[in-house]
Amino acid sequence: MWFLGLISCALLSFLNQFFAYRTEPLVISQITVQVATLPIGHFMAKIIPKTKFKLGSKEFSLNPGPFNIKEHVLISIFANAGTAFNNGSAYAVGIVTIIKAFYRREISFVAGWILIVTTQVLGYGWAGLLRKYVVEPAHMWWPSTLVQVSIFRYAFLASRNKFVEMLL
Repeated sequence: MWFLGLISCALLSFLNQFFAYRTEPLVISQITVQVATLPIGHFMAKIIPKTKFKLGSKEFSLNPGPFNIKEHVLISIFANAGTAFNNGSAYAVGIVTIIKAFYRREISFVAGWILIVTTQVLGYGWAGLLRKYVVEPAHMWWPSTLVQVSIFRYAFLASRNKFVEMLL
């Protein structure tokens, strides 16, 4: 989950930023990652060795078991963070672009990076502070989540039925 989640977040943020400067920007959504990571996750669960490593008194394995829906959902959450919630690139990148292109001023990489990261983190912070109103009401459904939930349900019901057929 960590490997696929971090790779998908980095890849989507890079690709969406790369394509954002086109006249007609191409936005790659997290649903693409959601569909693509299901077979990759099942494949990785089969080929990664199950050997256990000892770190002090703790034991761990790089392969915790079969790929499940929780891992798939977490990978999609990582990908969602990489797509700036289906809007392509982070909003603050536009500020850095305007400073360089229109005002013809230099801004250092560190200053631009701090501007972008603090703007994104500020958004996550507001979402955390307003969680009671934005996240908690169970009766509030965002239309885009319905598509994702139906893909999760269908994908894992189909894979479970295929697994049951293989056992019979």
